[in-house]
Amino acid sequence: MQTEAIKKRIVRGLIEEITLIDATDLELVGHALIELIETKRLVHHGLNSEHRPVGYTVDSFTQDGNIVGEYSVEKHYFVDISAKDEPPKYDKIPRDIDHALAHSNPKKIYLISSQEEPESFRKKFNGTAHGMKYSDRLEIYDARELAKLIHKFSVDNTAAADFFSDFFPDFQKNLENYEYYGRVPNWCENHQSASSVLDAVQRHLDSGIGICVLHGLSGTGKTQAAIDYVHQNVERIGNYLWIYGEDLKKGASLSSIRRSRGGIPINVAGAFNSVPTLLVIDNLDWTVDSSTFNELDAGLKAGGIVLATSTLYSPGSKYYVAIPPLNFETAIKVLGEDVHKLSKTAAQFIETCKFSPLILATTRSVCKDNAVAKEAFYQEILNKPELLADQDGAPIIRELLTTKGLPTSAGGLCRPASKCQD
Repeated sequence: MQTEAIKKRIVRGLIEEITLIDATDLELVGHALIELIETKRLVHHGLNSEHRPVGYTVDSFTQDGNIVGEYSVEKHYFVDISAKDEPPKYDKIPRDIDHALAHSNPKKIYLISSQEEPESFRKKFNGTAHGMKYSDRLEIYDARELAKLIHKFSVDNTAAADFFSDFFPDFQKNLENYEYYGRVPNWCENHQSASSVLDAVQRHLDSGIGICVLHGLSGTGKTQAAIDYVHQNVERIGNYLWIYGEDLKKGASLSSIRRSRGGIPINVAGAFNSVPTLLVIDNLDWTVDSSTFNELDAGLKAGGIVLATSTLYSPGSKYYVAIPPLNFETAIKVLGEDVHKLSKTAAQFIETCKFSPLILATTRSVCKDNAVAKEAFYQEILNKPELLADQDGAPIIRELLTTKGLPTSAGGLCRPASKCQD
């Protein structure tokens, strides 16, 4: 009962947000909903190049014309305008139906309104000429039904949730308040996309292996690369789920990972196998083999992808891809230097530390936040060979945090930054 109560609370707030939406946003939301319902792409001509509604064509339609969508924010959309003792009469609805029929004689007509229909509407409308003649073609959605659909698709599909959250900020907050699970983290400050890393991941997946474990030392940019990959590919794949390695213990089933999104329990394996999905497992702390993802076979065969990040590596495994180092040009951007004004000291520092975007980004922040002279700081690090001897860069990070006055013990060593930049 608690889950249902949470769902009702979220839907009730969403109904109110929908009633306040403008015509342009309703067009975009309604078009996306029809595509989700029909699981096919539609043409959207209801907005012009300036994103203003136009009236000379139907709003949305399939290429074959069998499905048409019309959208309205008109306040009196569901109001019976008939005189007393006259049969029910509606103004905008019949006009929308006639407009759709004139376009292509569709088999299905979606009428989407931002208003709430009164309880008496269906009975009254079904008795009108248009209601009796075209009822088998009509799909009418008011604010209440739209809210239920948006909630459902947002629970089932993370990409859909991200899309609808842009239009309904309170809905987004409610999803997050009630354990909205699986969203991609934000990029770190000073992040620069590394095409070499994304290319390496894509080449691996293009070989027909639907599972990629991107491995490398802590701080080498694995998490940021995974975030980049989601943003670059989610529209093509259609859905994504983001979980952390701590959620998946070795030997445990992905079906055992249960969280809630928008108050609704979800099963990670079930979600992956139900629709093509990009599943990201960030910071996996054990090695995988051919049996690790057996329960995801159905989803993998349907085009799903598993992308994991890890500091561990299994020699000879076909799933593992080593994260390439940053190229020099990208490393310059992460450090915040100007390629045309790059000093010899800065170039040497970049060449020494470009294996770790975390070191470069933290150096940039430390120098900026503490008004530290960059050139002197670069030289100070380069003059301490004991800092450069350790391949994982931990001594350099400790030096950076000492400069910033942060704790440098193993228990508190830059944990937020490490989580961000890994």
